[in-house]
Amino acid sequence: MTNRIKSSALWSGIGLFLVMLAQFVGAQETANPAAIIPGNLLIDNPTLYHLAFRWPVSGDENVNATVQVSYRKSGQAPWNPALPMLRISKQTTGVDGVTGDLFAGSVLNLEPATTYDVRFELADPDGGRAVTNITVATRAEPAENLPGKRRVHVYPADYRGARQEPAAPDLQSAFTNAQPGDLVLLHAGRYAGLFRVSANGTEKEPVIFRAAGDGEAIIDGGGQVDKSVIEIEPGCHYLNFEQLFVRGGRTGIRGLQNNGVVVRRCTISDVLYGISTGATKGSFLCNNWYVADNTLTGRYSHWKKRTHDFFGAGINIAGRGHVVCFNRVRYFWDGISTAHVKLPVPMSWATDPDGAQNALDIYNNDISETVDDAIEADHGLCNIRVMQNRLTDSLVGISVQPCLAGPIYVTHNVAYRFTQAPWKLYIAPTGVVLFHNTTMAAIWRSLCSANTRISNSTLRNNLFLGGREGAHVNVGDARSSMDYDGFDRPIFYNNKPYPTPGDLAAALGQEKHGVVVPADSLVNPPTFDVDRDYALVSVDLRLKPDSPAVDAGEPLPTINDGFSGKAPDLGAYESGRPLQHYGPRP
Repeated sequence: MTNRIKSSALWSGIGLFLVMLAQFVGAQETANPAAIIPGNLLIDNPTLYHLAFRWPVSGDENVNATVQVSYRKSGQAPWNPALPMLRISKQTTGVDGVTGDLFAGSVLNLEPATTYDVRFELADPDGGRAVTNITVATRAEPAENLPGKRRVHVYPADYRGARQEPAAPDLQSAFTNAQPGDLVLLHAGRYAGLFRVSANGTEKEPVIFRAAGDGEAIIDGGGQVDKSVIEIEPGCHYLNFEQLFVRGGRTGIRGLQNNGVVVRRCTISDVLYGISTGATKGSFLCNNWYVADNTLTGRYSHWKKRTHDFFGAGINIAGRGHVVCFNRVRYFWDGISTAHVKLPVPMSWATDPDGAQNALDIYNNDISETVDDAIEADHGLCNIRVMQNRLTDSLVGISVQPCLAGPIYVTHNVAYRFTQAPWKLYIAPTGVVLFHNTTMAAIWRSLCSANTRISNSTLRNNLFLGGREGAHVNVGDARSSMDYDGFDRPIFYNNKPYPTPGDLAAALGQEKHGVVVPADSLVNPPTFDVDRDYALVSVDLRLKPDSPAVDAGEPLPTINDGFSGKAPDLGAYESGRPLQHYGPRP
């Protein structure tokens, strides 16, 4: 099996690719350099809830073409609107060393294991248009509690009870010799050492390593500082690690050039990196990992005492199609990190069917007590989704330092009680899409981009509250816009203060529908004493019924469909609905 997994293997057996209709008119028939010429539409790795696409183009030198997107369950009517694709070019990015001429975008918040028709309508006022329909499916969530085709038992070296057969002589033998479809059951006890996994499953018959259920199955690396406790050898695919306790290494579980790996309901501790997909380039990246419902605890319980020689991350993801959800992460340098693309990025990324560092999902994670960033969403290329996470008690909430092309969709996150700021929009990020976030600063700014400027970015329906210095945002181009956001402090737009959203709207046309939202119009906002630790459940950032943020938002397709009232509410929570679930599910 090659490392460039495609077709049904790439989409968990359900992805379909069918170009149903393509009409390319006008652009091919004109020499007008402002007219657009479309290339071949590319489908990036589908995930459980999202579909991702890239559409390379040429021409359109004034970058005024657009692509409208609609979707439906396959064969059903009517079509539903989705968010438009983002135009990416050398004129729209502020990041040196990143080139490419294309549109990119995701259809968000769909249903797993479901086939959809998606329509793309490209139009350029200067000439050239195209309509393309495709049919593609979301992935299914990897099945839990699979019985396995064959059961193999493993016992720790000091085990003295009755043994079931067949049994592997030791854990390393099981990691080496397991066959597709095997369920390898690790019985309670301590398995000391560092282990390499060379077994190889298939998409339909993964190899499953699971605790046997008679107590904690502990894989103990003995406190190594430069080795992985479990290292998956390159080229080994479709491996499941479930309900295991892993501790005492530089990395708990590390893969490199592996596809379809599942890490679920594991407890990983005393490590610098909890789970890592490695960081190679191009087709050698990992694909389609599913990392869910794990509890990860790092070595930095003294997280407030920041030094400059720390490193590590609870979950470290590089590649394509990964889903990282419902994990509890604390006491690491970074909570979840994507920072693996090195500049300069070759122009081929835009047209390479495999791409690099795209179609990644990070959602419903519960992250706290990190030395640096709760989520370090740095160096992603396109179609990165950071959604519905709870982030607190760290230096910074979400870092986008930078996004190299976009879009990066950052939606419905709650972030509060930081020793610095909820946002780190540094190093000229481009293609940042902030929708429906509720963030509160402790010390520094409620929204900050330092001295660099965001470009090609859109902010809608957010609550940016708190911070001694108010909300700072530096914008570098006319393609960026802010509106329908809520603030309780002055806004510093390109370093100039505006006391209210109305003042900013009157001066520059930004935040025409922005509102002032006092922090006490939230149910139970956080207390900001950085010298104390608080229970996460003591904070409730839902809106009170009389909050000015109620019904103050803009409708956004696939983002806030089904809102109650006259319009969507600002922030992460729609009034009257229960709180999101963060961290491991029951």
